[in-house]
Amino acid sequence: MVGSTQISRWRDFEQLTAPLTELCPFYGCRGRGENRAYIVARGGSPEPRLLGDNYFSFDFRCAHFVFLDTEERVDRDDPQTRWLDADLASAAGKPIFVFTHRAVFGAAERFILVGGKQWWHPLFVRHRVRVVFSGARHLYHRVNEDGVAYVITGGGGGPLDPVMARRQLAPGDVAASFNHCIEVMLADDEIRCRAVDPEGRTRDEFAVRASGALGEVEY
Repeated sequence: MVGSTQISRWRDFEQLTAPLTELCPFYGCRGRGENRAYIVARGGSPEPRLLGDNYFSFDFRCAHFVFLDTEERVDRDDPQTRWLDADLASAAGKPIFVFTHRAVFGAAERFILVGGKQWWHPLFVRHRVRVVFSGARHLYHRVNEDGVAYVITGGGGGPLDPVMARRQLAPGDVAASFNHCIEVMLADDEIRCRAVDPEGRTRDEFAVRASGALGEVEY
């Protein structure tokens, strides 16, 4: 969100995003550009315009939302992983959405979260997480792993990155380099997501069940 540790850059960010944050809450994940000391200094529960705790979760209506810190080491017994396991268990039966900066799947190795596949993915499967949204790379890339939809949605306005070579893509992957946002609709027992470009065109669309066992992603 910002490429500097200066407080003034955060003020610029607030001003630029004000038309959006005046209409709806804003929550963010810590990424490579965010300064740890600044985030920790704010402390407390997540605020609608600036980052609060490094990782946190909340319920909104019937769904559970989890925001994780991928700039810290991920291991089986690290504090965040222990917290994540307990937090996901507490949300049993609810549609769960997870947000990260670095991706667990679907990106070149230098953008992948070290330890994510080994320690976090099994938790996502066990606790029936429906969708994991990530950034880091400035493109769109969707992967289905064990019934969990992993979506890299980094096309929010920065310079776009090239898509990985086809030999690096898994069967069923959807990958393209374009600016976009993701619209998520939750109705009845279905979560439907679509990637929309600046012209309003749907560039990708998929659906997953909102409850019960993890299943195949529908296109």
